[in-house]
Amino acid sequence: MISFDGLAGIFAVVTSAVAVGGALAPLLRTTLEKALGFQFDKRLEEFRYGVRVREQAARIAEYLALHMLIEETDSKEDYARINKLGWELALYLPSEIYKHLRDAAINRTPDRNSLTALVAVREYLLRGEGGELTPDDISFHYPGIRKIIKAKGMTTFPDGTPI
Repeated sequence: MISFDGLAGIFAVVTSAVAVGGALAPLLRTTLEKALGFQFDKRLEEFRYGVRVREQAARIAEYLALHMLIEETDSKEDYARINKLGWELALYLPSEIYKHLRDAAINRTPDRNSLTALVAVREYLLRGEGGELTPDDISFHYPGIRKIIKAKGMTTFPDGTPI
């Protein structure tokens, strides 16, 4: 059986714990709120970056698509649109990425073409977290593309898929 002295001791410990807990409660609440706020801010920043990436990616894809299809007979408005997009990209892309895009559009080579440019831009926009996508993995569409590829003697795509 617990004596009066033992009961008084237990009461003193409980009272002290409640008093200390009450004094620490605001500190614990503030610490918890800061930690949760930091996590929310971090996720919000990641979301905003993702939105910017998708917007930039859309501009880059539009630029490359327009450049692939533009003809000498196209309107001044078409040329104004592609120039505006190209200049806009020059304002925010790192110089090496922009030069890769420019070369893909103007001075195509096997090492610098629309597909290699897309892979380079993807790597940049996704901060190196884009996986292992290669130019051979990217699809593109062009009138008569299968005939052009077959005329070059290819019977399968680089991944082995029949043409």
